[in-house]
Amino acid sequence: MTVGKHLILDLYQCDTGLLDDYNFLYKVMYEAIELTGAKILNHVGHEFEPQGATLLFLLSESHASIHTWPEKGYAAIDIYTCSNKCLVQNIINYLLVKLKSTSYQVKELNRSTVKTNDS
Repeated sequence: MTVGKHLILDLYQCDTGLLDDYNFLYKVMYEAIELTGAKILNHVGHEFEPQGATLLFLLSESHASIHTWPEKGYAAIDIYTCSNKCLVQNIINYLLVKLKSTSYQVKELNRSTVKTNDS
């Protein structure tokens, strides 16, 4: 039984200035989450010195996060939703464009309450 989808998105060669702009990252993640159809309940974040940021969003459907390394042009983004109504695939192109990423990797996992193998 699938209880949700977990999107893991690694963005490379992003605009380093954008990855260090906390307010911009908040706005982009907020808009990306809205594109999935999920409902934001709360958020928390931290700006690191000398650079980088982490933002976590509590969703009524689960959670979303972004962690940035501006010095590497890298952002790690997770979106986990326990609702099959949330369209997590809708945000990939949006985030690529907004963070000006030229390379990325995507993993999409179906989260389950049923063990499907004996390993």
